[in-house]
Amino acid sequence: MWSAELRDAAGFASAALIRLKKGIVMQRVWWGLIICASALAQDFYVAVDGCDDNAGTKLQPFATVDRARAAVREYKDYQGWPDGGVTVWIREGQYPVEQSIEFTYRDSGLPGAPVVYRAFPGETVRLQGGVAIAPEHFVPVTDPAILSRIVEEEARSHVLQLDLNALGITDLGQMSARGFRRPYVNPGLELFFNAEAMTIARWPNDSTVPIGRVLDSGSVPRQGDLENRGGVFMFDYDRAKHWSQADDIYVSGIFNKPWADDTIKVEKIDTAERTITLAYAHMYGIGRGAE
Repeated sequence: MWSAELRDAAGFASAALIRLKKGIVMQRVWWGLIICASALAQDFYVAVDGCDDNAGTKLQPFATVDRARAAVREYKDYQGWPDGGVTVWIREGQYPVEQSIEFTYRDSGLPGAPVVYRAFPGETVRLQGGVAIAPEHFVPVTDPAILSRIVEEEARSHVLQLDLNALGITDLGQMSARGFRRPYVNPGLELFFNAEAMTIARWPNDSTVPIGRVLDSGSVPRQGDLENRGGVFMFDYDRAKHWSQADDIYVSGIFNKPWADDTIKVEKIDTAERTITLAYAHMYGIGRGAE
């Protein structure tokens, strides 16, 4: 039993155990080895060509930061905390992260003996929550029905499309209201190109348009009206006639107070009456003076 415990605590001492006979001497050596081992720093390694079934050493690294975090917890629970702390060395490469890596009090070190996650010296590490898509997956749009919806005819031959289902990307997230006094939510699927976030289709691209005559300001939550009735206002542009096939239109801007920007889903567009009905209320209601 002693030898098993000692090997668990400090495996390198197994050869010394073979030569020891008396229990009292064995006990003293065991405690001495534990004290010596606890004074050392502990290192774990992660590499793109590693395996989470490995020991986490430099020659046998883990494959994921998640597994390294679990190893740190296991070490802390069963070996005691080393005076030199713990360092997780992450080797060169890109590491896909499909779920958030959560660190809690269990992952903390001690004063003077911290837990540190860092890139191996001279190497670049990226924890990547997105999916890298090769350029060849983007192909021209050929469906006449879709091409006819692109307002600028000269742009039709330049629009590309991507089959996300074919790439196994099925969770697109969901657009939702966002803005002043609204809860922070996941923005839904985002596209980055050359490290720059791409802007969702919008009009106008680089300016705003004024709100027309307000027919109904909608309910005003700021004044205690929690009916959440969307406002109705008129518009004075022809662009809206191209939006009849869309069922997920949002309007974004300043609807009343200059500090209360908002993004609100459109319930209905009446191109004959030239009115826009919002799906829910703005905090201060819709005001004509906002442009």
